[in-house]
Amino acid sequence: MTELVVVNGLTVRYGTVIASHLSSLVIHSGECVAIVGESGSGKTSALMGILGLGEVSGAEVSGSVRVGGVELIGASERKLASIHGAELTLVSQSPQAALNPTMRLGRFAQLALARHGITRASARARIEAALADVVLPPSILRRYPHEISGGQAQRFCIGLAVALETKCIIADEPTSALDVTVQAEIIRLLRRLREDGGKGILFVSHDLALVAATADRIIVMKDGAVVEDGLRDQVLFHPQSDYTKELLAAIPEWNTHE
Repeated sequence: MTELVVVNGLTVRYGTVIASHLSSLVIHSGECVAIVGESGSGKTSALMGILGLGEVSGAEVSGSVRVGGVELIGASERKLASIHGAELTLVSQSPQAALNPTMRLGRFAQLALARHGITRASARARIEAALADVVLPPSILRRYPHEISGGQAQRFCIGLAVALETKCIIADEPTSALDVTVQAEIIRLLRRLREDGGKGILFVSHDLALVAATADRIIVMKDGAVVEDGLRDQVLFHPQSDYTKELLAAIPEWNTHE
């Protein structure tokens, strides 16, 4: 498997407070890695650091994040712009907030693809094929963000990543704002992109049941530090950390998930 993202000694700090520290992380093609923990555990800070966006929120970021051989920590805005979309794409917790409310979805998608050198002629075909992958009709391209549901917005953003042929999708609580039925759709979609499309996936979540259905590897964080890191079954069914055990104990009838 190809190494898509390689993280070493990543530290995200606000003043004297370390919000997140990852000593090492590698995401391979076709692999899904989940970072889990309660609110304030540092998982989203880790995500922003991996994207090279930690400093945007006023953090001091150190360590190394290499994507396709390119170092993101300290990279210029121009370099980050060339990586985002092509190598990495963020699917946010509130995807509608990431879409331009004054722009139809079709125009938004066209501009995103044009930024990565995809001509208008081929952009339409790519977008429509990607929409089919995420089970959305082409007619959605005529709508504005406020005219679609949260689940549709989430699938549209994932579809845009597919159209861009992004190698690794990074998702922040990708199902937290969705109802159970739409959650299941998103889970199936992410699994298919990983298994059939060979994409790497990194997502953060506080929902261990979701993680159990999706991830190959799990990183558990608490107070900005990694307390457990291992393969899915190892972490979920043979946890070593007391904190991981507490998280699992909070899920009713957890043993039925094995």
